[in-house]
Amino acid sequence: MTTYENGKIAIVWDEKFEEKGKFFSRISLQTRDETGKATGRIHLSSDTNTFTHPVVLTLSESSVLVAYTKKQERGNEVWYQKVSFKEEASDTKISLK
Repeated sequence: MTTYENGKIAIVWDEKFEEKGKFFSRISLQTRDETGKATGRIHLSSDTNTFTHPVVLTLSESSVLVAYTKKQERGNEVWYQKVSFKEEASDTKISLK
């Protein structure tokens, strides 16, 4: 969890789910306003692999960096994405770069 732009919050986590009898784990991000109200949510990773251990770092008032582990048979990899935010009315538009 980290803060950006005047106390808004970005939260990341890994969540387990089942797809066609197989279990996977994906990375999700949620934004919240200064009062704690949820304003946006997005899945950062695909639904066909297992991703774990997300961490988030503030880059600017409107962006964060999210890094996480992709689990594989031949060793794990660290993946990362820059996530940008744009406020629209009472919601947050989340874009990936």
